[in-house]
Amino acid sequence: MVYNSYCIPRAVCIVSEGKSGQVINFETSPKGIAESQFMTENGTTTKFTMSLDMSKKDILRYSQTTNLHIYGKPFAHADSGVLEKIN
Repeated sequence: MVYNSYCIPRAVCIVSEGKSGQVINFETSPKGIAESQFMTENGTTTKFTMSLDMSKKDILRYSQTTNLHIYGKPFAHADSGVLEKIN
């Protein structure tokens, strides 16, 4: 098992886990999100997922989605990228 934990500077901390391998799919458990009272009341984070793909030599691909409930409705923030080692 591999663990990913970080804090976002809006008073939200995430802990997710995934099975180790060349591709790791991280996901939060129901208790894997800690946030301030303000965020709980105004923009709560409901789920976090991330995929790390290290299956190609010298290339790391990632994609992640943070699901929130903000302004009375669900919102998904997605991000992705590719990092390539250059000699």
